Amino acid sequence: MTQDHNPWLVLLAAAICVVAIGTAFHLNSRAAQASGAVRRGWTGLAGLLAGGGIWATHFIAMLAYQPDLAMGYDPLGTVLSLVLAAAALTGAFALTNSLAGRWAAPLAGGAAGLGIAIMHFVGMTALRLSADLIWRPGYVAASLAAAAGLAALAFFVAKAKTKKGRGRWRWLASSGIFVAAIVALHFTAMTAVVVVPNGAKAMAGQIIDRGGLAVIVAGFSMLMLGAALALLWVEGRSQVATLLGLRTSLDGLTSGLAIFDRQDRLVVWNRPFTEIARAAGAEPEAGQTMAELLSQAGTRTDGPVKQALADVRHTAVDREAQWPDGRWMRVQANPTADGGPVLIISDITAQREHADALAAARDAAIAASRAKSEFLANMSHEIRTPLNGVLAVADLLAQDSLNPNQQELVGIIRSSGDTLNRLLSDILDLARVETGRMETASEAFPLGETVRSVAGLFETKAKEKGLTFALDLPAGMERLVTGDPMRLKQILGNLLSNAVKFTEVGSVRLTVRDTESGVRFRVLDTGLGFDAQTRARLFQRFEQADSSVTRQFGGSGLGLSISQELVRLLGGTLDCRSQPGMGSAFTLVLPLPDAEADAGAPDADQEVSDAPSGLSVLVVDDHPTNRRVLELLLGGAGCEVTCADDGQAGLEAWRSGRFDVVLMDMQMPVLDGLAATRAIRAEELARNLPRTPVIMVSANALAEHLAASQAAGADNHISKPIAAAELFAALEVLTGPQAERRVA
Repeated sequence: MTQDHNPWLVLLAAAICVVAIGTAFHLNSRAAQASGAVRRGWTGLAGLLAGGGIWATHFIAMLAYQPDLAMGYDPLGTVLSLVLAAAALTGAFALTNSLAGRWAAPLAGGAAGLGIAIMHFVGMTALRLSADLIWRPGYVAASLAAAAGLAALAFFVAKAKTKKGRGRWRWLASSGIFVAAIVALHFTAMTAVVVVPNGAKAMAGQIIDRGGLAVIVAGFSMLMLGAALALLWVEGRSQVATLLGLRTSLDGLTSGLAIFDRQDRLVVWNRPFTEIARAAGAEPEAGQTMAELLSQAGTRTDGPVKQALADVRHTAVDREAQWPDGRWMRVQANPTADGGPVLIISDITAQREHADALAAARDAAIAASRAKSEFLANMSHEIRTPLNGVLAVADLLAQDSLNPNQQELVGIIRSSGDTLNRLLSDILDLARVETGRMETASEAFPLGETVRSVAGLFETKAKEKGLTFALDLPAGMERLVTGDPMRLKQILGNLLSNAVKFTEVGSVRLTVRDTESGVRFRVLDTGLGFDAQTRARLFQRFEQADSSVTRQFGGSGLGLSISQELVRLLGGTLDCRSQPGMGSAFTLVLPLPDAEADAGAPDADQEVSDAPSGLSVLVVDDHPTNRRVLELLLGGAGCEVTCADDGQAGLEAWRSGRFDVVLMDMQMPVLDGLAATRAIRAEELARNLPRTPVIMVSANALAEHLAASQAAGADNHISKPIAAAELFAALEVLTGPQAERRVA
């Protein structure tokens, strides 16, 4: 170029370019974070501002160009260059926001470089001089390459990922590179032109002189800068409003929150944090470090709290500590990406008190449950002990020659005792259900024999009331199955007992069938029946049909509730249907898979002798009635009986004699039955003595008592009140031919 540029105008052009491009890139970053119409709006504003900035830069630079020639500008070309620049830059920003991958920056940069070039060269065509312009192709190509390359680099930097907190540097860098692209194109392109004066060339048509152009460019620049400043002001106000809203939200939190920067300086905190800090003796201020806060707190903050606050600068923290004023605080913190921690301090005093109250309530409930279990165990022992005497003596009396009146009286005693014993068992089962300790077994047993034994008991009772009793048991039921025979008897016993109890006229029928779901037991009667409302509460505890039925027939109302729980534990179903005055039908379905026959198990039809004779039996029991009952039962069977009134006396008697079996009570003074049994087993092992069978005969009948007996070394456990048949069967197993198969 043969003419110099006015440096002040060049600086003005550069300033306008920097402000316009910087603002445009900032607006485009907002567009990248938006979508839809909002994105398009921000992209259009960014493109207009960038295109206008380039246009103003070009023409101010042209005003700085001072050839000694007459100059003017064509209005149409001047306006067209502005429109083309704005359109090209809008397209470039749209490309960089919509494209991803390695080609996004080159394409957007190419579009932007093309827009700069189009604006420049269209603007140059609008120049009117009394001279000829000659272009040097090399410089033109260099200007295009410089514009496209630097623009592509600017868009690449703008889209590059940076660490959190470094977005401002990325924005400044991309804006600066794009300004360099504009400057490079302008001055390289101006170097590419050679001005050859031609006095004969006239400037025809409507032209804008230098003064008019200066006014237009100055006005447009002011308008553009004003719009940019207005946008920034609106954005700043929006940020202030957002921060105020955030401040209001933070102050509404119940926990104290504080944010520190990487230099450990307090940046943001809320009102609860201020209150918590003041309670510790500190006053939060902007720029204050964690160390300064802790120093202000001094001795009013105890060691664990201070350590928790100190540790948040280095690692994640979640601790609980008691504040000096007695409150419990939870200190939580996590380091942020830029290195500063976010600290949350919550008052958990109420939660701690609630948790302590729940723990106390839980402990009280456990203690109450334990006390109830102990009470039930004691009551079981205390009730079963005299009941044992009642039933055993009644059994002994029934074996004597009695007149009909005496037989009836004995029958009443036995029936009343059985009822009381059953009620006691129901209450104990209820306790097991409530404590979750109801247990079931799984063993092989003869299905047909088990059903007949239950049915036979209630057939007699049904006939006593004048009812017809029928058992429909197909031949296919005569097989071994796997399940819990005791619980099956208990459930069927409850159902048959209710059927007989609530049927005054007609019949009771028990049918057994195989189904896909298991074995189905159905108890049908022609009794009172019940309606749908009664059915809904029939399986609840202490429920019967109504109060009048309770008064007429008695009962605790526990049988069906316990049966339902047992059926659930056994994996089956129990349901019923009925209509008032038309009888009832209860259906029980249990999974009872077939079991393989056990050659070592006694056959169901094998008879066991009524009473083994000639045995030497040691009876250890602290209750004289129980000792006398066993003496009568065993003595009548031809056994030699020796008695001891506590565990220690029983142990001494065992040491001094040779007994075929020991009947040991569990709960006794001086030495209880469990300790005495363990002592017997220990001495047998130490002295290499043969094992003496021990049967625990106790009123303690809960599952844990049976387990304790087994753990102590007892061979069997018989619950009081004692049934003579059960006792004799146990003696036969332990001392008769089956004893050889007994597992020691």
